[in-house]
Amino acid sequence: MRITIAYNLRQDDSESTAELISSEDIDRLYKAISGLQHTVTVVEVSGKPNDVIDRLVESGPDLIFNLAEGTIGSSREAFYPGLYEQMGIPFTGGNASLLHLNLDKHLAKTVLATRGVRVPKGILVTGKDRKLPDDLIYPLMIKPNSEGSSIGISQDSVVDSPARVRQRIDEMLVKYPAGLVVEEFISGRELSVPLIEGYPGKVLDIVEHTFDLNKTGGKYNIYDYDLKQGAGEPDSVHVVCPARIGEHEEKAVLEMARHVFDVMICPDMGRVDIRLHTSGEPFFIELNPLPSLHPDASLMVAARHRGLEFRDVLRLIIRSAARRYHLPVRPAR
Repeated sequence: MRITIAYNLRQDDSESTAELISSEDIDRLYKAISGLQHTVTVVEVSGKPNDVIDRLVESGPDLIFNLAEGTIGSSREAFYPGLYEQMGIPFTGGNASLLHLNLDKHLAKTVLATRGVRVPKGILVTGKDRKLPDDLIYPLMIKPNSEGSSIGISQDSVVDSPARVRQRIDEMLVKYPAGLVVEEFISGRELSVPLIEGYPGKVLDIVEHTFDLNKTGGKYNIYDYDLKQGAGEPDSVHVVCPARIGEHEEKAVLEMARHVFDVMICPDMGRVDIRLHTSGEPFFIELNPLPSLHPDASLMVAARHRGLEFRDVLRLIIRSAARRYHLPVRPAR
């Protein structure tokens, strides 16, 4: 097939571009997909929509491999799938509705809670409505409602007093005026469950991120923005797959992940992030229908545990998208 890789290029190290993709990642993807005997074009889709449309049309794709995170507004991820749909071009990954819903953390949790998924108790706080319920149990986690890549999350995001909560809310609303999630902090373990639709069983093994708090200098076991950006001492973060948890806990985590994927259907790929409470109960944190495909990311780590290499994962993503759109695709040689 003719495949166009659509992406927003990260051109600096600022927090505002943390969700975007590097040129090294694009090169890696281009080589891998080309190695599957496809004709590949890369298109940077930042900028004016009319220019983006012209570049996409010129590339003449049978399928768009969508990596575009967007750069503006709380609907930034949803813009591109919506555009592809209007242009009548097949694409990998979730549609505009799925991406819009899941970039709104509070809304996604509200929807899933109505379907029986256990979520941390919390509330959405905005500049006009900063009142908190009296029954929230401290410590609380405070984070931006419409950001990814742990943007806005640090050790200071976990607060243990009403006075500090009010102070933190005031500070963060200046930078993140779209709103904040304030919820009970789940003390426990940081887990992810990836999905590859084209793989038998779809759901992969549980991935755990563990932290050496002596090296990170932190108090809380969270994968914050600085750690995701590679800050801290070497070996301060470890990725473990499969997660070393008990059989009962593993069953509960996988059941929750499958339930989430059943409610929020993720075409081709996805990742559910879960906190496993010290009590053994899992809590849904968020769903990423556009997960990182970096070799060190949870999805790729779990795939390697199943014997899948980088190119194998891309082949499965392309294959499931091709089947969804009834596109002809030859088996890779």
